[in-house]
Amino acid sequence: MKAEVRPEHDPHGSENHKSDRVNTLLIAAIVALATAVGVVGTYLVFGGKNDFADREEKRELYEEYECAKASQLDERFIASAAAVDVLADSNASPSEKKTALDVQLDLRGLLDSGVPLTPTPHTSRCEGWVWETHMKYLDPQKFKDFTYQDAEDEGLV
Repeated sequence: MKAEVRPEHDPHGSENHKSDRVNTLLIAAIVALATAVGVVGTYLVFGGKNDFADREEKRELYEEYECAKASQLDERFIASAAAVDVLADSNASPSEKKTALDVQLDLRGLLDSGVPLTPTPHTSRCEGWVWETHMKYLDPQKFKDFTYQDAEDEGLV
Protein backbone atom coordinates (compact mmCIF):
# COMPACT_ATOMS: atom_id res chain seq x y z
CA MET A 1 0.00 0.00 0.00
CA LYS A 2 1.26 3.38 -1.04
CA ALA A 3 1.54 6.18 1.44
CA GLU A 4 -0.79 9.01 0.71
CA VAL A 5 0.85 12.41 0.59
CA ARG A 6 -1.34 15.35 1.38
CA PRO A 7 -0.48 18.67 -0.32
CA GLU A 8 -0.22 20.50 2.94
CA HIS A 9 2.38 17.99 4.09
CA ASP A 10 4.23 17.67 0.76
CA PRO A 11 7.79 18.72 1.47
CA HIS A 12 8.21 20.04 -2.14
CA GLY A 13 4.73 21.63 -2.51
CA SER A 14 5.58 24.92 -0.85
CA GLU A 15 8.68 25.29 -3.01
CA ASN A 16 6.62 24.72 -6.17
CA HIS A 17 4.09 27.29 -4.98
CA LYS A 18 6.87 29.84 -4.28
CA SER A 19 8.38 29.09 -7.68
CA ASP A 20 5.03 29.73 -9.39
CA ARG A 21 4.68 33.07 -7.60
CA VAL A 22 8.21 34.10 -8.54
CA ASN A 23 7.54 33.17 -12.19
CA THR A 24 4.28 35.15 -12.19
CA LEU A 25 5.99 38.18 -10.67
CA LEU A 26 8.87 37.88 -13.13
CA ILE A 27 6.46 37.78 -16.09
CA ALA A 28 4.54 40.79 -14.70
CA ALA A 29 7.80 42.71 -14.29
CA ILE A 30 8.84 41.92 -17.87
CA VAL A 31 5.46 43.07 -19.21
CA ALA A 32 5.65 46.28 -17.15
CA LEU A 33 9.19 46.95 -18.36
CA ALA A 34 8.22 46.35 -22.01
CA THR A 35 5.27 48.74 -21.61
CA ALA A 36 7.47 51.39 -20.04
CA VAL A 37 10.05 51.05 -22.81
CA GLY A 38 7.26 51.39 -25.40
CA VAL A 39 5.88 54.53 -23.76
CA VAL A 40 9.32 56.14 -23.40
CA GLY A 41 10.19 55.15 -26.97
CA THR A 42 7.01 56.71 -28.31
CA TYR A 43 7.73 59.86 -26.32
CA LEU A 44 11.26 60.08 -27.70
CA VAL A 45 10.26 59.35 -31.29
CA PHE A 46 7.22 61.63 -31.42
CA GLY A 47 8.45 64.31 -29.05
CA GLY A 48 5.84 63.57 -26.43
CA LYS A 49 2.47 65.05 -27.23
CA ASN A 50 1.29 64.44 -30.77
CA ASP A 51 -2.23 65.84 -30.84
CA PHE A 52 -4.26 68.77 -29.56
CA ALA A 53 -5.75 68.51 -26.08
CA ASP A 54 -9.08 69.85 -27.38
CA ARG A 55 -10.66 72.01 -30.08
CA GLU A 56 -9.87 75.21 -28.16
CA GLU A 57 -6.15 74.42 -28.11
CA LYS A 58 -6.29 73.66 -31.85
CA ARG A 59 -8.06 76.98 -32.52
CA GLU A 60 -5.54 78.97 -30.47
CA LEU A 61 -2.55 77.30 -32.12
CA TYR A 62 -4.14 77.71 -35.55
CA GLU A 63 -4.56 81.45 -34.96
CA GLU A 64 -0.92 81.70 -33.84
CA TYR A 65 0.09 79.72 -36.93
CA GLU A 66 -1.88 81.99 -39.27
CA CYS A 67 -0.52 85.07 -37.48
CA ALA A 68 3.04 83.83 -38.01
CA LYS A 69 2.26 83.23 -41.69
CA ALA A 70 0.60 86.64 -42.05
CA SER A 71 3.63 88.39 -40.59
CA GLN A 72 5.72 86.91 -43.42
CA LEU A 73 3.44 88.45 -46.07
CA ASP A 74 2.84 92.00 -47.23
CA GLU A 75 0.49 93.18 -44.49
CA ARG A 76 -1.12 95.78 -46.74
CA PHE A 77 -2.07 92.98 -49.13
CA ILE A 78 -3.81 91.18 -46.24
CA ALA A 79 -5.73 94.37 -45.43
CA SER A 80 -6.78 94.75 -49.04
CA ALA A 81 -7.83 91.10 -49.32
CA ALA A 82 -9.85 91.38 -46.09
CA ALA A 83 -11.63 94.47 -47.42
CA VAL A 84 -12.39 92.78 -50.74
CA ASP A 85 -13.80 89.74 -48.90
CA VAL A 86 -16.19 91.98 -46.95
CA LEU A 87 -17.24 93.95 -50.03
CA ALA A 88 -17.95 90.69 -51.90
CA ASP A 89 -19.96 89.22 -49.00
CA SER A 90 -23.69 89.76 -49.59
CA ASN A 91 -24.30 89.03 -45.89
CA ALA A 92 -21.92 91.73 -44.62
CA SER A 93 -23.61 94.59 -42.79
CA PRO A 94 -23.59 98.12 -44.24
CA SER A 95 -21.21 99.25 -41.47
CA GLU A 96 -18.82 96.39 -42.29
CA LYS A 97 -18.94 97.34 -45.97
CA LYS A 98 -18.27 101.00 -45.13
CA THR A 99 -15.23 100.03 -43.03
CA ALA A 100 -13.99 97.82 -45.88
CA LEU A 101 -14.39 100.62 -48.39
CA ASP A 102 -12.62 103.06 -46.05
CA VAL A 103 -9.74 100.58 -45.68
CA GLN A 104 -9.45 100.28 -49.48
CA LEU A 105 -9.37 104.07 -49.84
CA ASP A 106 -6.86 104.36 -46.99
CA LEU A 107 -4.58 101.82 -48.68
CA ARG A 108 -4.57 104.05 -51.76
CA GLY A 109 -3.81 107.15 -49.71
CA LEU A 110 -7.17 108.73 -50.42
CA LEU A 111 -8.56 108.66 -46.87
CA ASP A 112 -7.45 108.10 -43.31
CA SER A 113 -9.81 105.32 -42.20
CA GLY A 114 -8.52 105.23 -38.65
CA VAL A 115 -8.32 101.45 -39.00
CA PRO A 116 -4.86 99.97 -38.44
CA LEU A 117 -3.96 98.44 -41.79
CA THR A 118 -1.93 95.52 -40.52
CA PRO A 119 -2.79 92.29 -38.69
CA THR A 120 -0.28 93.32 -35.99
CA PRO A 121 -0.98 97.01 -35.34
CA HIS A 122 0.44 97.35 -31.82
CA THR A 123 2.51 94.29 -31.00
CA SER A 124 3.59 91.03 -32.52
CA ARG A 125 0.14 89.73 -31.60
CA CYS A 126 -2.42 89.68 -34.42
CA GLU A 127 -5.50 91.73 -33.58
CA GLY A 128 -7.86 94.36 -34.92
CA TRP A 129 -10.20 94.71 -37.88
CA VAL A 130 -7.79 93.44 -40.54
CA TRP A 131 -6.89 90.35 -38.51
CA GLU A 132 -10.43 89.48 -37.45
CA THR A 133 -11.71 89.92 -40.99
CA HIS A 134 -8.83 87.89 -42.43
CA MET A 135 -9.61 85.02 -40.03
CA LYS A 136 -13.37 85.24 -40.70
CA TYR A 137 -12.92 84.69 -44.42
CA LEU A 138 -10.21 82.02 -44.34
CA ASP A 139 -11.13 78.70 -45.92
CA PRO A 140 -12.48 76.48 -43.10
CA GLN A 141 -10.73 73.51 -44.70
CA LYS A 142 -7.40 75.05 -43.70
CA PHE A 143 -8.43 74.76 -40.03
CA LYS A 144 -9.62 71.19 -40.52
CA ASP A 145 -6.32 70.24 -42.19
CA PHE A 146 -4.19 71.97 -39.54
CA THR A 147 -2.22 69.38 -37.55
CA TYR A 148 -0.23 69.34 -34.37
CA GLN A 149 2.81 68.69 -36.55
CA ASP A 150 2.15 72.00 -38.37
CA ALA A 151 2.23 73.79 -35.00
CA GLU A 152 5.45 71.99 -34.05
CA ASP A 153 7.06 72.81 -37.41
CA GLU A 154 6.26 76.50 -36.88
CA GLY A 155 7.78 76.36 -33.37
CA LEU A 156 4.49 77.07 -31.59
CA VAL A 157 4.67 74.07 -29.23
